[in-house]
Amino acid sequence: MLKNYWRYFIGTLLAIVLLWGVQRMIFRWAVQKSIMHLENKLKVNVNIGQYGIEGLNGAFFKNVLISYPEGDTLFWSNAMHVRLKILPLLTGKIQLSKFQADSMLAVYKHGFLQQTADTLHTDSFYAKQHTPLSYRLRMLFKKLPATCRISTATFRYYDTSQWLSMRIDSFTIKNKLLEGVILLSDSTSQQSFAFQGKFIPGKYFLAVTIRPLKSIDNTFPWLTQKWGANLSAKSAFFECQLPSASSILFTISAGEFSVSHPKLAEQPVQFDTTSLSLIIKTEKEYWQIDSSSRVNFNGFEFPLFVRYEYDANNPMLEFAIPALKFSAQQFFESLPKGAFRRIAGVKAEGDLSFVLRGRIPFRQLDSIYLYSNLQPFNFRIKQYGTAYLPMLNDTFTIYRHEPGFSPVAIHVDSTSPNYTHLRDIPPHLIYAVLTSEDGSFFYHKGFNEEAFAKSLAENIRKKRFARGASTISMQLVRNVFLSKNKTLSRKFEEMLLTWMLENSHVVSKQRMLEVYFNIIEWGPNIYGIKQAAKFYFDKKPSQLTLQESIFLAAIIPSPKYFRYTFQTNGMMKDGFEAYFQRVAQIMLARNQIQPTDTIGLNHKVTLTGTAQKFLAEPMDSLIVNPSDTIFIDPEENF
Repeated sequence: MLKNYWRYFIGTLLAIVLLWGVQRMIFRWAVQKSIMHLENKLKVNVNIGQYGIEGLNGAFFKNVLISYPEGDTLFWSNAMHVRLKILPLLTGKIQLSKFQADSMLAVYKHGFLQQTADTLHTDSFYAKQHTPLSYRLRMLFKKLPATCRISTATFRYYDTSQWLSMRIDSFTIKNKLLEGVILLSDSTSQQSFAFQGKFIPGKYFLAVTIRPLKSIDNTFPWLTQKWGANLSAKSAFFECQLPSASSILFTISAGEFSVSHPKLAEQPVQFDTTSLSLIIKTEKEYWQIDSSSRVNFNGFEFPLFVRYEYDANNPMLEFAIPALKFSAQQFFESLPKGAFRRIAGVKAEGDLSFVLRGRIPFRQLDSIYLYSNLQPFNFRIKQYGTAYLPMLNDTFTIYRHEPGFSPVAIHVDSTSPNYTHLRDIPPHLIYAVLTSEDGSFFYHKGFNEEAFAKSLAENIRKKRFARGASTISMQLVRNVFLSKNKTLSRKFEEMLLTWMLENSHVVSKQRMLEVYFNIIEWGPNIYGIKQAAKFYFDKKPSQLTLQESIFLAAIIPSPKYFRYTFQTNGMMKDGFEAYFQRVAQIMLARNQIQPTDTIGLNHKVTLTGTAQKFLAEPMDSLIVNPSDTIFIDPEENF
């Protein structure tokens, strides 16, 4: 009997020794395979001072150093202890169930992975680039440990002369709970945040709440340095779930959120509450934000739909805000502070409904489709903000001060010597301006969706803001009530004020047009049609010819650069002819002029006013082709 016990004992011991040896061999093989994979794929150097087995499925790594080809540090750790998932290890893959480190450092240089990717031309690499995001996130969750403790980890990012550092202290994941402290810093500022939440890698679930440890004074490292943006929030919440290999549930919210940027608004834009809840579906052919997704700011909530198709022949973006009806007063009260300063304080009654649909085929930009409709129901403005729209029916004064010129006061007053009644403006001038600027002015309610679509197509083609789509109503609102600063919030406020003007019916279209003709900029420190007629042709508005009227209509988009349409000898450039003829043809087709009006009509405008003197001035060498910004496309469909 004793012999049998010894036999079993020795057999078990030999099995353990054998398994131990096999385990060590498999582990070393897996480590070497991982080192070779990193060195071959990323072109880096990997050195591990010491590593080995701890227990049945544990391992340690000491003095780990991964460096760039030129020798700079990419990753370093003095000591790491891990517990490995056994089944993946048998296939040569290292996946963690537990991770512990005392000190870590990772340094990433901008463009490194992109440069590495450019050297990989295998089918497998390109296949990975089109792998659905949800699937890749699930693979990431599988590789993350359910238990983790890191004393200190520092991550640094370098982008040419700029850098960002993120240090994480006392980071732990235990019993599905995570917490830690983050210190973000760049060359100008630093801020600390505490975070805590829940992490369940097996269920693909992550939820984190972040709070600043001190007032961040409206400054967020890196965003300020890189893009000039400032962010602040009392708290922020983030949640991500992956219910399937093709879907993502994503939620982010913030309390007392503030954002500022010179191109966003003149002042910080503030939200009491804001949240974004998205249901995202990802496939190889497309990704889509489901229409059950919700956007909420200051208690105002609306659905959102977005779909992007990867079709190489014609990638397509579709978006929509499905129809919804809401209280007008609730909407105005929810507008963020700092973004709608002239509308703040509006009191309204009734309801509004809104719908938005759009489609952008990037290889067929002429087929862009846009539709939006903000519809009032028993809507009435009981109290205006600082933009008092009925003011347009009365006398008022606006002020302009252009660099290099004396301040100008523009008096909209029938008794002013520079004021011109609509009845005293020749019809062919009115029609020329309408044809050039807003052919459907008397028929639309403030917006021309076809013009918006064409503007969007042109801006996408040129990859810059090359063309606007402002109607006369929008230009009027901008010139009377808003600043000239080109910010995103000013554009939204301009659109909302335009809608209010057109739908409150407090000002007639004729009055809008009359005010427009008397206030718009028409040259260097020249405002209104009376000054323009005098400046260019030494005439009264009633004396302007059809030829002169088409010229004046042409320069409205960029009046300061009128001289670029002329040669140095004072003769009009031939590039103006196509535009000139196009406007004349449209006016003739609409019976706004007669065939006899076009006899002898040509584009050779002669300046007879003081504008002649500006032709002799040196032209701005910084403007490569200013005439491109002055005239519309001769093929434009008005």
